[in-house]
Amino acid sequence: MLNPAKSGILEKEVSTQSKYELPRLGELLEQFFGKDSIWNIVRIQDIPLPMANAYGPAVTFCSNILFHQSLSTASLVVIDSEWDRQLTTLIMNDESSRNSVRDHLHVMVQDREQELALRTLFTAALNGMVASAGKNVASCSMCLLQLCSLSSDISVGSIVPGVFKLQDSILSNDKTVREASSRLFGILGSHQDCPRSELEKMLRGFEGTCKSWQEAVGSVYLQIHGAMLATSYYLSRRAFRASLAVATEDEPRVQAAVDLCLKILSTSHDKTLLDAATVSIAQLTISGILSPKSLAQSHSAGTVVKSLADNAGKGNENAIKALGSFGMQCDEDFTEGTIFHQVFTGLFKLHELREATVQFSVGEAFSYTAAGWASKALIATLDVDGRAPSSPSRNASLSWILEKILGDCKTTKPALRQASVIWLLCLVQFCGHLPAIQERLRDCQTAFKGFLADRESLNQETASRGLSLVYEKGDRELKDDLVRDLVGSFTGSSVNMSGSISGETQLFEPGALPTGDGSITTYKDIMSLAAEVGNPSLVYKFMSLAANNAIWSSRAAFGRFGLSNILSDSSVDGYLAQNPKLYPALFRYRFDPNTNVRSSMNEIWAALVPEPTATIDKHFDTIMSDLLKNILGKEWRTRQACCAAVADLVQSRPAAKYEKYIGEIWTLTFKVGLWTWT
Repeated sequence: MLNPAKSGILEKEVSTQSKYELPRLGELLEQFFGKDSIWNIVRIQDIPLPMANAYGPAVTFCSNILFHQSLSTASLVVIDSEWDRQLTTLIMNDESSRNSVRDHLHVMVQDREQELALRTLFTAALNGMVASAGKNVASCSMCLLQLCSLSSDISVGSIVPGVFKLQDSILSNDKTVREASSRLFGILGSHQDCPRSELEKMLRGFEGTCKSWQEAVGSVYLQIHGAMLATSYYLSRRAFRASLAVATEDEPRVQAAVDLCLKILSTSHDKTLLDAATVSIAQLTISGILSPKSLAQSHSAGTVVKSLADNAGKGNENAIKALGSFGMQCDEDFTEGTIFHQVFTGLFKLHELREATVQFSVGEAFSYTAAGWASKALIATLDVDGRAPSSPSRNASLSWILEKILGDCKTTKPALRQASVIWLLCLVQFCGHLPAIQERLRDCQTAFKGFLADRESLNQETASRGLSLVYEKGDRELKDDLVRDLVGSFTGSSVNMSGSISGETQLFEPGALPTGDGSITTYKDIMSLAAEVGNPSLVYKFMSLAANNAIWSSRAAFGRFGLSNILSDSSVDGYLAQNPKLYPALFRYRFDPNTNVRSSMNEIWAALVPEPTATIDKHFDTIMSDLLKNILGKEWRTRQACCAAVADLVQSRPAAKYEKYIGEIWTLTFKVGLWTWT
């Protein structure tokens, strides 16, 4: 989330795209998998593949060509060294990109030649899963999964008989292969053209495998894991296709799957089984099969929430998402003790876990509970030609959770503070299109700004990404306000320290201010030292030093974490286009003795000033006046930066340009030199 794929192409990159002439998909597939190729899809079925190590990359490349052609009209992908990663990220996370691919695949089915090419690619990927002796199963299964999840039932129908070849992959020792194959089994097995008798035989085999979970040892755990996932994906995809209601023969299977998952969750200590149980619960819950109302008398919703919360507390990200998914199916009731409130409390307590990846999972889970299927975190979950199932309505959940998180962004507790900014980023990312977030964008902006001067680089980076999202989703007035505030925060001489100050608030890094027997780090340390030496004024001096440290930390954060993109956009048609006062300060900061600040300001300058020579000439007098005004500033770093900036400004420019400033330059630089020596 913090480093998203590029979603557009810079103008200078558009002109370079023409030099990359990618092959046509039909010709490429004929070359790789046609009748005269070594990988003829008809001849090589169920036999070892020749040149097996190259087969997976060939299938992946063909899939990427298809996806690129689907997105090329929208100019969403840059052809560079990260081409394949960009495609994968867009296909998985961007709703408009997924819709573009769906539309393109629908058009392909209408044309006989293109429909044949698509069928060839489906078959080639399936062959790679079942006939490559394990060398290409992972890559081919991921390609086939992406293709099937975006295709209509008509396209997927061509490979439905291949579902019965997936059993070995589902029971594989490779976790990635098991997960992808199980999901494919759900997509293909729930298809209307899948032969029911053979499917029943396969499902009964999975049920038999799962029955031995209490006595399992070694690799049997892995087989149970695959069997549980395959069953839950099958049942959930049947629900997505709206066929579960009439499939009475599946009702015992649903109850058995729920019972098994809840028993494992409450009694097992095996990580593999717990992983299978939490993923299965998430799938059954998201699809509407499992909910607080559907639980049998032998299980209570409160017990399920507690079991999920206990496993989530161990850092199990699947349990965290399962808890959020269970919250989707809870009635909207914020009263303490209700199931909804228990889910919220269970997620909230996870702020004590310091792993950043875990907190992003918590933020995603909050979006499930708050917005249900309206959360964009679920856009890749509906992977069949069906519709999202109904769930309890959400009218105020998002506003209620958002209010709680915004309040916690002001706390002085480091763990809760870091978790809150990550959760806020997730809500803006996944629910920013909803009115509850749109109405509070300014509050979100204020909260994110409070983290720009934070000591933790992760908090700065998260806040920077959050501000970029707020900027993208806001109107022009909000965008200009954001730019104005950002400019003021690093051109001004003060910084707003968000939140209140407590005794344990850390103001300096350990070792930054050594005292001989330790170092000053917290506000409590400052108070103790002031009392010890009998000088209360030390408190104000150290607090001033801490604020100054925060200012420069904030300035250093701008270029490193992408805020230059906001300023760059504003320079074209926003606040900066009408208020160019930023240039003098930014020019000076480019010569700051602090490496991080200097590097950040150079990045902003490069993004903001496409023609530096013309810009400097246009604002020469303003820049020079600012430098001479600050060259005798009280901070040595300001004096040093001004001297270096003046030297750079007068170089390579005719004397007539700066002739009127020569006397003042000589006088002030001599004073700086004397101050340095004295």
